[in-house]
Amino acid sequence: MRRPLGGGRPWSEQKRKAAYDGRMKNQLGSRLGLAHVHDVLQQVCDRTISVEQACDSLGVAKTRLYELRGAYLKARAAGPVEGWRPGVSGGNHAAPWEEWVETFLRAAIDKGYNYAFAASEVDRLYGVVLARSQVRHWAIREGICPAPKPPRLPAHLRRWQRQAVGELWQMDATPDHWFGPAEPSYPLLDMLDDCSRLQVGCAIYRRENVPAYLHFFHDAFMEYGLPLEVYVDQAGIFTGNREESVTRIGQRLKFYDVSFVVANTPEAKGKVERIHQVWQDRLPPYFALNGLTPSSDLEDVNRHIHALREHRNRRERHRELGMTPQTAWDEATAQGRNKLRPVPKEPWWNYVWSLWHPVTIAVGGRVHFGQDSFPTQAIPGTRAVFCEHLDGSVSILKERPDKQKLPVVLFTNRPG
Repeated sequence: MRRPLGGGRPWSEQKRKAAYDGRMKNQLGSRLGLAHVHDVLQQVCDRTISVEQACDSLGVAKTRLYELRGAYLKARAAGPVEGWRPGVSGGNHAAPWEEWVETFLRAAIDKGYNYAFAASEVDRLYGVVLARSQVRHWAIREGICPAPKPPRLPAHLRRWQRQAVGELWQMDATPDHWFGPAEPSYPLLDMLDDCSRLQVGCAIYRRENVPAYLHFFHDAFMEYGLPLEVYVDQAGIFTGNREESVTRIGQRLKFYDVSFVVANTPEAKGKVERIHQVWQDRLPPYFALNGLTPSSDLEDVNRHIHALREHRNRRERHRELGMTPQTAWDEATAQGRNKLRPVPKEPWWNYVWSLWHPVTIAVGGRVHFGQDSFPTQAIPGTRAVFCEHLDGSVSILKERPDKQKLPVVLFTNRPG
């Protein structure tokens, strides 16, 4: 079993069950007795005692009492309530944390983790579920609170969303000093499904250029499939004066009938902009705690980001949706609201997602590119297309990809 980053050891299933049993023993029904809990809630419903008296009797806050009353009324409407038990609340009823949990939380918050991310990491690494409020109350009590964030400006645009998975993906790039304020800035490319809020891609690159976007789109499409539209901003890579850049990215999307919609303002892409804020809060302290620097292999860095993205998709409840993005994705798919198309099994795929360079066949049928020379059987003086693949291999085609034709390969060193 992999040793989690940041110290401590993973919990076994037996240990997790013991912790859960400990939490259950500290719930209302076990502490006060079910009969007493039922009696107090019945009196609250009959208005024979005040809310304040009920809170004092049960030892809970008003918010928790209202939750219990609502659950009790719902259970009573469904039938006899003798066997009804109050569920696990989000309050601080957990058994005392082990020392290594506090050690990890201290190190994480000291590096700049916010409460939500600290709780998320304890769940991801150790399987211990903590509420954000639990971590917050503990940090306040221990006097190790992170610096407060400045208040956010109110949103001024109406929020909207598509009704089907894969109908629209929002995509954006944000440069930041991910490895520390004294380190260089690197672009982070991010993309999410508008319907479910599931993040379909997130990665850091050395530069924001055409190869980075080719890698990013290729990986997202291979993992999830092809959406109908991609919502982008007015960056030069899509809509700037450099028509070549627009063509390079736009042609790939158009080849597989993926259109891109241009947002007029950053606020129009509020969902993906909000995700940027999440990563700006989480990644710098995470990289500092786990020893990731600009000299680290970017593939290794992006593996860390992928693990965080997967955990956020599957385990973190989206406040607006009321469920995790993965649950929203699965529910939409089960209801037939999924517009994604599978990656086509056709011969052009690997050539489309490569860098194209027009070349001329030289004497002897060779193609010279940079410091290298490649043999072909083509006639000298004719035109060809030199393809740099994402895996570092190269191919030479007779012409650019065309759906109506099959690729004519003059040279390739691609494996397989």
